[in-house]
Amino acid sequence: MKNTHQTLSAFLTAAALSTLLTACGSDFLPQGKEITQIELMRTLAVDAGEGGLTGVTAAGGVRSDPDGGDAGPRWC
Repeated sequence: MKNTHQTLSAFLTAAALSTLLTACGSDFLPQGKEITQIELMRTLAVDAGEGGLTGVTAAGGVRSDPDGGDAGPRWC
């Protein structure tokens, strides 16, 4: 009986949240934007800092072609 009660409670909670989140007006969510530029991140570093802070450093860019041209991003 307890398992049925938990399942019913979970289902009703999910149904209520789904209704609330999908019934919001268009002014509730931010306006969508088209992606105009995508950059491949080549290096991502996470460093533990002082006082429990964490630093994140990301480096991206276009890989150079050995012939001097632009080889474009490299996908792994």
